[in-house]
Amino acid sequence: MSAGPPSSVPDAIVHAFATARYVIDAPSGQITLSIGCESPALHDLMQVCGAQTMAILTAFNPGAQHRNAATNRAAQEALTDEARTLGLPMFTGYNAAAVNGPPQRGHEHARANASALIMDDTTEPTVILLGIHPSQASALASAYGQLAWVFAGRDAVPRLVWKI
Repeated sequence: MSAGPPSSVPDAIVHAFATARYVIDAPSGQITLSIGCESPALHDLMQVCGAQTMAILTAFNPGAQHRNAATNRAAQEALTDEARTLGLPMFTGYNAAAVNGPPQRGHEHARANASALIMDDTTEPTVILLGIHPSQASALASAYGQLAWVFAGRDAVPRLVWKI
């Protein structure tokens, strides 16, 4: 897995990915993740599902280039179908641009609200896969032209994995 973004990725994109909120629609309620911040709620979800890893993937806007809604939806449906074939615990969610700082500790189970997230064309649906091997997640991200994807291991700390 990569240590950081390629030098060709603009700083604004790196910042946007690093400060975005990554939301999982879990059975117990939404879990909001921030890059680099441990998530007890994610840890609990992983334990319940018997998983030691988690990946968040999207097919929206490959290469961080805006595409029309129909094209994005079709790509996301294809990713979802492909992810389903892996037979892993799978959830849906979304990525959203952050307005304020990272969520306060203990708010992971809280539903996303307007003061924490922007819900507009910067919001992208995601597929969350538990128990996925990093190479599988990387292959899916590459297949859908993504610059980066989110990974967490046993420590339940989400990290960006940049494609080189």
